[in-house]
Amino acid sequence: MSTHNPSANLGERIDLPIEGMSCAACAARIERSLARLPGVASSSVNYATKSATIRFDPALCSPDALVQAVRETGFDASLPSSVPNADPPAADLELLDAQHAALLTRRTIAGALLSLPVVVMAMSHGLIPAFETAPARYAQALLTAAVLWICGRDFYARAWRELRHANASMDSLVALGTGSAFLYSCLATLSPSLFVHTAHQGHHLPPVYFEAAAVIIVLVLLGKLLESRATARTSAAIRSLMHLQPPTASVEREGIETPTPIEHLRLGDRVIVRPGERIPADALVQRGQSVVDESMLTGESLPVEKSPGSRVFAGTLNSLGSLTIIVEKEERDSTLRRVVQIVREAQGSKPPISRLADRVSAIFVPIVIAIAAATLAAWLLLADNDNRVGMAISAAVSVLIIACPCALGLATPTAIMAATGRAASLGLLVRSGESLEIAHKTSAIVFDKTGTLTKGSPAVAEIIPVGNVSQDHVLAAAATAESLSEHPLAKAVVREAAARGLATTTPDSFSAVPGRGVLANANGRQLVVGRPEFLSQQGVQHDAAALASQLSARGLAVLAVADNASLLGVIGLADSLRPEAAPTIASLRTLGLRILMLSGDAQPAAQRVAQQVGIHEVLAGALPDQKSATIDSLRTQGHVVAMVGDGINDAPALARADLSFAIATGSDIAMQSASITLMRPDLSLIPRAIQLSHHTIRTIRQNLFWAFLYNTLAIPLAAGALYPATGLLLSPMVASAAMTLSSLSVVLNSLRLARS
Repeated sequence: MSTHNPSANLGERIDLPIEGMSCAACAARIERSLARLPGVASSSVNYATKSATIRFDPALCSPDALVQAVRETGFDASLPSSVPNADPPAADLELLDAQHAALLTRRTIAGALLSLPVVVMAMSHGLIPAFETAPARYAQALLTAAVLWICGRDFYARAWRELRHANASMDSLVALGTGSAFLYSCLATLSPSLFVHTAHQGHHLPPVYFEAAAVIIVLVLLGKLLESRATARTSAAIRSLMHLQPPTASVEREGIETPTPIEHLRLGDRVIVRPGERIPADALVQRGQSVVDESMLTGESLPVEKSPGSRVFAGTLNSLGSLTIIVEKEERDSTLRRVVQIVREAQGSKPPISRLADRVSAIFVPIVIAIAAATLAAWLLLADNDNRVGMAISAAVSVLIIACPCALGLATPTAIMAATGRAASLGLLVRSGESLEIAHKTSAIVFDKTGTLTKGSPAVAEIIPVGNVSQDHVLAAAATAESLSEHPLAKAVVREAAARGLATTTPDSFSAVPGRGVLANANGRQLVVGRPEFLSQQGVQHDAAALASQLSARGLAVLAVADNASLLGVIGLADSLRPEAAPTIASLRTLGLRILMLSGDAQPAAQRVAQQVGIHEVLAGALPDQKSATIDSLRTQGHVVAMVGDGINDAPALARADLSFAIATGSDIAMQSASITLMRPDLSLIPRAIQLSHHTIRTIRQNLFWAFLYNTLAIPLAAGALYPATGLLLSPMVASAAMTLSSLSVVLNSLRLARS
């Protein structure tokens, strides 16, 4: 949730951890409280991450004043670490998440075990006479009290806090419904004579509703547990990013290598990075040659050659040669740190969808309480003297029980649970119900290229032989020379040769020149594979430039192949396209979506893939911040934007988008930043997810309509509106049955989603 004004970009920024929020309505109240402070330019409270992001003028407002404003609203806040850019230790965050989930799990299980005998006794309906006695009711009361106190006390504590601050939320509704049912049942158990009018032939005790109070608490706890497991992944996304940066670096000072924590690196430090190590800082290569995997940053599927004068980035992977680099940026200013900050800001500003039930609760709860109080007062004044108290209490409690927010509270979560279950059966892992709530509004969808529309690994796309040489001969020679190389392009050549069943041999000698090519001797043949200029340096007489330019113009990587100083041909390699990519794009277009592609690759490679799949809007050479800026631009134009990606470089854009999809075979951070994960690499699941969201939202709206209609019609009946004309007064037992039927109708309607 967010509140903005024209000065939103002014002032300092602070992130405050918030404790005690239970729903989106809580976040809205904190935002309003913060926005009223002088000097606050903008406030954004994220219920999912339990934090507030505030921009303020330090001359008019202090961080302590912000914390105090939160506390005066009934919640708690604490100032972040005084160390710039400090992050809580990953282990601490994981421990807190695990402890919270464990607490909810224990309370849910304990509540279910304590509620079971209460439900059995209540549902016996006279079949077991012992369950209809006063001692049995005392047992129900004790077990239910244990459920409410041991398992549900947080609901009552938060409801009391909200009452003291004149607020209401779903916790207020839960406390009101279960509390009224429990208190009435206790009163009916202790003083059954107060409810003489509810007794009839064969019954000497008024009905009680202990089981309703206990079961509601257990169901709400179960929902909180599922929600906790989903939202805990928000902080895990940032932790995964930070884990990419090595904790130490090998710093060379006065000829001696010293392991140094990365936070102690200084500008100008000389660092040694060996093959297989991650680069610890944004730096300039001073000495050495290698290829570096930058796919986590740029999305480029092919490794990037590095030589003296090249720039390298923190978190990227050095693949082959050893490099000596000079630190250009401190750890807190690195490109990786910027990616972390982009993800953090996007998650902090991305609001959960406001739940309709929470928005109306602030009005609904006071109205219900007022009606119950008015009903009690009216019957105390108007009822017969002999039965005045009993009729008044019965009618007031009937109002509270029939207004219990079971149907209202179940309207959304039952639909979401049914829909997410259906999604799982289709191969879609939905991170939260909000993802389904917003997917039906999507008007633009943005695709990453590498690893999303393509498979993320190079493959042989074209072979151009010279003269009478066959394609297979060119490929076999290249595969023989590259068979001992670890380079991704070499592996692609070897895989293609094996797929074609070509015979290759192991070279008698082999040497690789990083960034240029390989030399091999096999059965007396001198094989050279690599860049065309590398072949010239090895004395190969050729004219491969024209052939290479044909392939380069189409976005292919080029390897020239020579045998005994004679050019055999050139091989073009490219990222292979997912077979379902083009049909998926066509399906999304039929849904009326605007479709774009963002890629870190060069323009020719990006355009080649876009043409193959049928995408007309393409941004090539895009870095993470440019991808995020494109998402923001589309949102400014009024679009609800979905982003589809797989890599770490996509994490900021995935977090910035209204809805995000990640491929399960991609990086962990992409999946943790995404709203929906495709559990198998099948892009056709995306239109299925959007269609499922349409069905889900329609079901939720139906549920809410019937829940509100039920309360609108039932409350007057419970208050006794028909009594003057018909002499009928709705008893709490009938009110409970009506409440149960309304909840059942909502659940059955939601279960239809399992077949959609």
